[in-house]
Amino acid sequence: MIESDRRTFFLGAPLAILGLDGICQTAQGQASRQAGISQDVVDYWVRHMGVPPSALPGGEDAAARVSRGASEEIGGLAREPFFFHVDNDDKVLVPAEEVDDAKLLPTGDAKVELQLARLRLNGADKAVFGRYNAGGIYIDLQQSQRNTDPANAVATSFFSALMPAVAALRSAEKSSSKSGKTSGKSSGGSVPAPGSAAPAAAGSVQLGQTVGQSISLPGGIGHAAFSCFAKDMRKSAFGQIVAAFLSVSNNPIAAFFPILSIPLMAVTSLTPIRTMVANLQAHGDNAWILQSGQLNLAATKEGAATLAPSLRIRSGNYIAVPKSQISAMKGKLSGLKMVDGFLVPKEASALEVYDAAQEVLSEVTYLSLTTTVSRTKIAACPASA
Repeated sequence: MIESDRRTFFLGAPLAILGLDGICQTAQGQASRQAGISQDVVDYWVRHMGVPPSALPGGEDAAARVSRGASEEIGGLAREPFFFHVDNDDKVLVPAEEVDDAKLLPTGDAKVELQLARLRLNGADKAVFGRYNAGGIYIDLQQSQRNTDPANAVATSFFSALMPAVAALRSAEKSSSKSGKTSGKSSGGSVPAPGSAAPAAAGSVQLGQTVGQSISLPGGIGHAAFSCFAKDMRKSAFGQIVAAFLSVSNNPIAAFFPILSIPLMAVTSLTPIRTMVANLQAHGDNAWILQSGQLNLAATKEGAATLAPSLRIRSGNYIAVPKSQISAMKGKLSGLKMVDGFLVPKEASALEVYDAAQEVLSEVTYLSLTTTVSRTKIAACPASA
């Protein structure tokens, strides 16, 4: 009983400590009081991510369309991700749902570790980031409630700002200041206007080198969801919060700036976190880069048979590509490997990687990530992660 109470405390503590309910209310209040709500963003979070309609401006309208059986697609649906496993043995990209059973763990519980690598942009999306100068990425992983008591199922959650243009501006200011070319003060927590600086990572954004997520999956199955968007930070709740973080950061020129990371919490606690992110994204102008509802994950052969269709997860590298762009990849899936988060020709040397990365599948935007899958044994308590 003592152990159970302790577990309950730790599963609830992160939300209590961070005061997410208050943050959600603040973001929603700011969005409600100010103009500029993106209805397609509201529709996405209500219809695909389970955010309560009452928690978002215009959310009830989105719910009403669902109840009427409206069939119109929400904006940005073409940005749903299609996942490929980068098979470095065979030097080929394999759809994640088609990874060979023999390359998965056979059965049992599995621990999955996920590490973001790069966001490589095509020409059109470079232009998008050039207009907005910033963006955000949200990811959560969760145990499946098919084989876990819903009261004990756990999840992880991560939300970060992407600021390639801010990084470029700060870096330039820092260099100029050191060389004595400028006499002005640092911009502190302010945000540059769109177009004021070309994105430092116009071709790619380096993601969390030190930030990853890890979760143990009973029976080798679980779920994931994420969104990635470009956003104008001026006069928005998102911009105000990011500026506040920037003003106290020890690394203010980073292009990847974590805002919230919770490595262990109850699955039921995902709702207030998603509500917070939804309000921050919906308030102000933005553009989708990638978006998904809940995705099925299978890290074992038995799990893949149990939860189909699912993304088959093994140790290695993966990319997520907008579905509207995969036609540009036809006939170009072989002869490739991944180095430092970039797809390059299999024969590329270490000195050729970064030039080659701009040429390989240049018509496509992709998010690259690294996964590590290992056997584990979850104790009788299914809340282990």
